[in-house]
Amino acid sequence: NSYRIPVNTSATVFNLSAQGSIASLNFTLAPYNNDLFTKAKIQIYWDDSPIPAVDMSLGSFFGGGGDTIGSQDVSNKTFRNLFYGYDGSNPNGGTFYTYWPMPFWSHAKIVIVNNSTTDITSFVSDVQYKTSSTLSYPNGQAGYFRARRTTDISSPNVPYSTVFNETGRGKVVGLMFYSEGYAMDGDEFTYIDESSTPQI
Repeated sequence: NSYRIPVNTSATVFNLSAQGSIASLNFTLAPYNNDLFTKAKIQIYWDDSPIPAVDMSLGSFFGGGGDTIGSQDVSNKTFRNLFYGYDGSNPNGGTFYTYWPMPFWSHAKIVIVNNSTTDITSFVSDVQYKTSSTLSYPNGQAGYFRARRTTDISSPNVPYSTVFNETGRGKVVGLMFYSEGYAMDGDEFTYIDESSTPQI
């Protein structure tokens, strides 16, 4: 499906009341520029939750970032890996993809919100999903896909920044990390549950 999304409006590009699992998202955005890359958002809602499990800029969700720390503009770059990526090399239309499995049990909705200063004249959405008869994730034994962006600026008096902090039960599956002034000589510490020493 193709949508026109003017400034300060949104479009629901996927809305399904059923049990199933999203298998892939493929989007094409035109026009394409840094304004849309950093300010147009994707919101994903699961089942009856009024709070989106994903509420991020398109650029951040699909692997780009660094716009708040003075880093190089990456919107015109290409980033690819097995699960997600984007191609911003064509100013006539940027493309985004993800292949994360995203199960749901009664409802799934994806909304694109245009918070930029540029009208989206064409947003092409290709959402592939599996029905529960094809692939049934057991309710209560599988989790919802969630993603968020964390920004932390460390103080000169504190030798660390917290890049992820979450409570509850779950599994961390990935981390994209952008930093300014990081010389790769620092240590990364991962603390799980109530441990006072890092497991990683």
